[in-house]
Amino acid sequence: FPVTIPVSGSGKYLDALCIFHEDNSLGNFKINTLNQTCRCHVCMDRSIDVIEFLKMTGETFRSALDILKGKKGINGSKVNLSSLERTKIAVAEWKPIPMEEEKPLFFDFPIQYEYKNEFGQVEGYILRKVDKDGKKVIKPLTYVECVKEGFDNRKKGKGVGRYNKVGDKMWRFHSMNFSNRPLYNLEKLLTFTESTVLVVEGEKTCDAVNDIIKGDEYVVVTWSGGTNATQFTNFEWLRGRKLIFIPDIDYTHKHKDGSLKSFWEQPSQSAMLKIAKGLDLDSIDIVFPKNYKEFNCGDDLADFDWGWDEVLNFINENKLRLKI
Repeated sequence: FPVTIPVSGSGKYLDALCIFHEDNSLGNFKINTLNQTCRCHVCMDRSIDVIEFLKMTGETFRSALDILKGKKGINGSKVNLSSLERTKIAVAEWKPIPMEEEKPLFFDFPIQYEYKNEFGQVEGYILRKVDKDGKKVIKPLTYVECVKEGFDNRKKGKGVGRYNKVGDKMWRFHSMNFSNRPLYNLEKLLTFTESTVLVVEGEKTCDAVNDIIKGDEYVVVTWSGGTNATQFTNFEWLRGRKLIFIPDIDYTHKHKDGSLKSFWEQPSQSAMLKIAKGLDLDSIDIVFPKNYKEFNCGDDLADFDWGWDEVLNFINENKLRLKI
């Protein structure tokens, strides 16, 4: 072949990308290794043999014969269909970039949380739904550019899905930046610069509190990725602000040996502690109910049908200042 073609599969049939049209779907172009024919199911109406293939690349009938006899190479090398060099099946790599087209609708994800940076530009979304088994499904959606060509995925040594080229841009289920991710509700945080900041876990809780807040005395924020992803978010916007941390009510999580985790080892409290330490705080105002055992482990403010006055009472009655 006059160009290197990524090939997947083994045995009688191989899948490749067609070189005769702009092809991004592995499998349109089929190679039959037994009878030495190939066909693109997009731009060809029938299978062609090796001679026809080489003629389509610009070779004459005689030069095509010379290539197959090994008397002539393409670009100086001997090439024939049966000795096709298979490229290593690589998975594409991507980097998030500012979006250049509107986000797809994704109707099957009814809940979609939008993340904007300090300039008001959309950096990504967190999509959420409940599947047929009642389990939460959470997907990050980001506009990205391909920086290393390859397939969407790899399975059993074969490339799977679309073949992507460097420079391709699209919306994909992909995390936002691996560092410096924006806070959720950052726009409001930067608008109300004197407000006390309530730091909660999860967009659902953040929205629930944001919907009932009265006045501008408080603003509420959170981060993406859950309790194990605080290191990816830029919390510097919180430095110098008055902060109140409101974790989920975690208290039953255990170590692998079955022993109960301490207060600061519980997932939500542990995440809040990491944020506070990253801001060089020597103490932390944290809200945790004195009667926590009357709540389900993992409960949060979005689980209660409370108004703003009830949330304020909960904060004032259960706020603790603890040294770090």
